[in-house]
Amino acid sequence: MRAYRLEVEENIVDKVLWMLNHFQNDGLILKEEVSEAKVDVKSSIQQAVLEMNMIKDGKLKARPVEDLLNAL
Repeated sequence: MRAYRLEVEENIVDKVLWMLNHFQNDGLILKEEVSEAKVDVKSSIQQAVLEMNMIKDGKLKARPVEDLLNAL
């Protein structure tokens, strides 16, 4: 058995799935993978630095890390 990965634009997903469903009786297995959006590391770091600076300036209130750990 071979596995292929298709990346399909949102506007044609229904058409592609409709077509592929016709091959399920011939042994085609469809599995949907939901991928997370690609993370832009540079902009994430810039946002984190901006938020840390806002916390230092008193423009943004920080929550204790224990709150996050307790939620997990």
